[in-house]
Amino acid sequence: MQEGLIEEASVFSPSSVLKPWWALFLTTLIGAIIFFVPTMLNTDVFFYWDTPTYINGAEMGAVRLLGEHARLTPSTSLEKLHPTAAGAITSTNAGVYIAGRSVYYGALLFASAMAGSLMIAAAVQALAVSYTILLFFRTFLPGKGGYALISMAVLMIVTPLGYFVGLMMPDVFTGVIVLLITTLLYGWCRLCRIDRIIAFVILSFAMLAHNSHPPLAILLVMTGCAFARFWRFAEVPLLRPAMLVVVAVGVGLAGEVVFARVATQAIGAPPIRLPFLVAHLQEMGPGKTYLEHHCPQAHFEICNDLAKLPVDWRDFMFSTDPATGVFAVADAATKRRISDEQVAFALAVLKDQPVATIKGLATAFAQQLTMFRVQEVYILGAVAPRLPPAEYRRAMRSMIASPGKIETVLTISTYVTLILSVLILLTAIVRARTLGVTGASTLLWPATALVIAGLVINAAVCGIVASPYDRFQARVIWLLPLLALAHLAVRRYRPIRSSSRVLPSEAS
Repeated sequence: MQEGLIEEASVFSPSSVLKPWWALFLTTLIGAIIFFVPTMLNTDVFFYWDTPTYINGAEMGAVRLLGEHARLTPSTSLEKLHPTAAGAITSTNAGVYIAGRSVYYGALLFASAMAGSLMIAAAVQALAVSYTILLFFRTFLPGKGGYALISMAVLMIVTPLGYFVGLMMPDVFTGVIVLLITTLLYGWCRLCRIDRIIAFVILSFAMLAHNSHPPLAILLVMTGCAFARFWRFAEVPLLRPAMLVVVAVGVGLAGEVVFARVATQAIGAPPIRLPFLVAHLQEMGPGKTYLEHHCPQAHFEICNDLAKLPVDWRDFMFSTDPATGVFAVADAATKRRISDEQVAFALAVLKDQPVATIKGLATAFAQQLTMFRVQEVYILGAVAPRLPPAEYRRAMRSMIASPGKIETVLTISTYVTLILSVLILLTAIVRARTLGVTGASTLLWPATALVIAGLVINAAVCGIVASPYDRFQARVIWLLPLLALAHLAVRRYRPIRSSSRVLPSEAS
């Protein structure tokens, strides 16, 4: 296999696989239109519980900078949309603003709404996904642009990808991160400078869009370098693409620091992180047991709510029912103490009950790997009233304003497609071992391994740090059918060869 990898470095060069810029742009546009079909059929974008929070956060910043004419909701104050605690997550008057709801992604939604429609944001997401998938095919299966478009159509129909492209959440960028980092690490020599720049821009925005993305990216780069050492392909440069990803991660972290400082100055207090660790540990069991044995001596704020526990992690953080809610019904000072104490609480629970805690987290990780149902599509009754008036009217005319079967159909098709994809990949592995893997398709195997590792890392980050939840894995599960489609193309693949070797300037 090592010889095949070395051969690849001399078979392809960026100039040998590039089409005219207008052809690449047209292909990307066609792919974006394919992914935009579910949004067009719905006649509007798709919404989640957090969508208004993203918009309102960016709106508050715009109003402070530009004045009241930048307000999308002139007749309803944000404090009415998010009343002062107790009874709400966010209250700027009380100095409560949640970190992790990216103001940068909110700026995309806010700008789109100001420009006339949130469908603009969906179009941006469709272009990013289309470009990323096409870049993957151009890198590892050059000359298969038409097949890549067919693959996009298949993914749009049988996986949740089309839905997540139109969902006004940063979820779709999680899969984009996995695919872009894989392409950069193992296909660097095949990428021209403009491809690297565009990939960097998309990655940087993705890092700004959600605070779970930087750890995912770092873990994926580390895994990619470990795989490269395992496969021993010294001819594939890793330092430059790895540094590019690290810089993009730095952009995301710097953006979060800037936001925290600006928010602190504007609101008078730093943003609060949602207490995912506390919510997970108390629901899982060890957290509740620790509190029973050590409260009130432990002096954790959560000791005051011991009688309510355990409760579902979502109820713990978001429920406004005094019987089950903890974080949302707390006053501002209590919210901040629960948030600030969560790492110390997690370490205390781990020290007190190491076996139970590790076993519980491992179980959560395993559960997250198998959870990817499509849920919470028909939630406009609760979400739409919190949207800007124009978006509210458009949303209530959309297809999902009335209950339907999208969730059931997408969930069934996703599970069936996943089973078929696993069978295709297993067949490809057997075929590769039987016939040998050399030449043009060789780097597709390390790329396949790294993408699958990305699925596993995503499940670990979400299932362990937060809690198992279908949406967390559903947003990336389309990557597995994409790999299956790529390996189906290998059966009839004929590489585009070039007599010229990769120039040092091209490989740098």
